[in-house]
Amino acid sequence: MSAPAACLSAVLLLSVACTSGLQTVHAPTQIPWNRAEELILEGNVARIQRWSEAELRLHLKDGRSVVVRPPDHRAVESLIERCGEPCGGLAIE
Repeated sequence: MSAPAACLSAVLLLSVACTSGLQTVHAPTQIPWNRAEELILEGNVARIQRWSEAELRLHLKDGRSVVVRPPDHRAVESLIERCGEPCGGLAIE
């Protein structure tokens, strides 16, 4: 392989390696309901989003997202009522 061809190959390989991470999508971590309760009551959750019929996605204030299966459809509402002040700015979608 000639020097220009080797240089071009190296540049292409480097550019692919650098951009592939941006396209990678990681599934959020699934956590148990009792851990989700702790995160919500401590005020660490910025937003709660219905992810599917049985799952919720919690968007944490530190930028991470986790998925949880609440025990029933009323669990989140009753937890927010219990939470009070720490949940004042919590968005629910």
